Amino acid sequence: MAEKILIYYTGTIGDTIIAFPAFQMIRQTYPSAHITLLSALQGRFSATEALLKPTDYVDEFLSYTLPKHRWMRILMAGKLICKLRLSHFDELVYLARDDDRERRKRDKIFFARAGIRVFHGIDQYVSTSVNVAQRMIDTLAADGVGFPHTVEDYGNFQLTEAEKQKAGQWFDALNIPPGSIPVVYGMGGKSRNGKWPVAKHREVLRHLARRDHFFPLFFGDDTSKAEEEQMIRELRCGARAASQGFDLRESIAAMMHCKLYVGHDTGTMHMAAAAGLPCVGIFSARNPVGKWYPPGKNHVFLRHHCECEECEVPVCSFDPARCIDLITPDEVCDAAKKVIISLH
Repeated sequence: MAEKILIYYTGTIGDTIIAFPAFQMIRQTYPSAHITLLSALQGRFSATEALLKPTDYVDEFLSYTLPKHRWMRILMAGKLICKLRLSHFDELVYLARDDDRERRKRDKIFFARAGIRVFHGIDQYVSTSVNVAQRMIDTLAADGVGFPHTVEDYGNFQLTEAEKQKAGQWFDALNIPPGSIPVVYGMGGKSRNGKWPVAKHREVLRHLARRDHFFPLFFGDDTSKAEEEQMIRELRCGARAASQGFDLRESIAAMMHCKLYVGHDTGTMHMAAAAGLPCVGIFSARNPVGKWYPPGKNHVFLRHHCECEECEVPVCSFDPARCIDLITPDEVCDAAKKVIISLH
């Protein structure tokens, strides 16, 4: 049995949550191994480390940055190869979100130069499913890591009692009116293609808050702060969890006190799914149907077909993207109400 395992994976908040079933399967396959995760830093923050560090899925974290200049990248790669060689890893587990064969081939050469001789998940990308979380599991299982199975949820995040207590105290202090329904609402996100117009969000929130007694809780970062605070002022209800200084895991713990998620396809949606909430997801048609859908029951994914669907372009020439703009506020309100009714 291998004693030192290196996992290579880099991702944002949502990407990391999607990979949690794979991290858990790797630990189950190597229960006594020392597992190290190598990932690229995105800015100064590593969502992967922030979400995984308190768990027993990974024992050690290594990170690197990608310099802008080519010769600096070559120097960085050389230093990283030396560092990995000194660690004497037995095997590499490679987690990929897409079938980029050239990248996998290039990465295999890199890790071979670092002295690794046994590879998993890098020579093939196997799956009959389009869903990214399922594809990771299928690819690893086909390469000897774990067993094939259907991803039904994001698994155990091993939230600590301290994380749960902090989240619970905040939620209790909100004094949400009796009969109100606490809902995680996501109107932020980094992808312009995946953003629904603010005016439509306003219509949905007004309807759900005033007619159906939904109490919106916002977990967005600073990019959506102004819009979220404006909504809270207009509705005269709701709260921003980000103002409490919650980290990612504490935010998931806080979401566990809510009833459902409504909003964009973002990291917040995957956090809500990790908290066990049913999600009403507002999706563009940029990606294949189901690629980024979270596992779980009672979800409703709103997505419209259009002639340019599955374009996978970084930035749509339309603002907002035509496909997501086809979704109406009535569709979102009806979906949210149906999900709540189904929970009773």
